[in-house]
Amino acid sequence: MDERQIADFVPKVLSTVQGSPAAPEEKPGMARVAMLTAPRRFEVKEFPIPEIGDDDILVKVEGAGVCGTDVYEWKSDPFGYIPLVLGHEGTGEIVRLGKNVKCDTQGRPIQVGDKLVT
Repeated sequence: MDERQIADFVPKVLSTVQGSPAAPEEKPGMARVAMLTAPRRFEVKEFPIPEIGDDDILVKVEGAGVCGTDVYEWKSDPFGYIPLVLGHEGTGEIVRLGKNVKCDTQGRPIQVGDKLVT
């Protein structure tokens, strides 16, 4: 997509969100997501955040990218994945680390509060 197509596309997607896209008060233990529930339709949903395992990292997502496959899913669900949360290219802050997690994939130490790109 070029810049003009993106500028046209984003308002169309935002207009399909059911519920308030504004940042609500945070609820401890809950995640708030924009769930694609049908082609061209999003609904804001809340889910409990599961406990993490010893080898897991819990990241508070601060931003997520949408790729070409996500656009195809939004348009017509050609892969039959709906319902799903789009945007697997994320950035955020580490809020919990499993007891076995000490370093990132490059061997650099990480800790709660660090920012990362997934």
